[in-house]
Amino acid sequence: MSAMKRTKRNTASWYKKKAQEMAKAIARSIGHCEWCGRSTNLQGAHVLSAGAHPNMSADPENIICLCYHCHLSVWHKDPVEAARWFESKWPGRYDLLMSEATSKPPVDWQAAYEGLLSTPMRTAWEI
Repeated sequence: MSAMKRTKRNTASWYKKKAQEMAKAIARSIGHCEWCGRSTNLQGAHVLSAGAHPNMSADPENIICLCYHCHLSVWHKDPVEAARWFESKWPGRYDLLMSEATSKPPVDWQAAYEGLLSTPMRTAWEI
């Protein structure tokens, strides 16, 4: 049995992981899937992928609340439909996120994490 690699506390990697977890928790705090309205098996889904835009991976505005089913069956399986839905629900938000992603400096993960600790949980998204 192989041991899982643990991230050392108080390193940039640890703060990055914790900041991403906190941002997803903030997204889930809305309490229902933004697509279908379910209130179970909620996940934080990145609008701009964390792999392509790591500097946006802990930005709460880049994460929406989806249930497990919608996250996998719609968001990842049908990105064209997902993009249409996203733009109709939040007009201009994608363009704003892309603009931020291209102009955002490298992230200080400790500061990002500490800033998220004081961010209130959400009941509705605002642009």
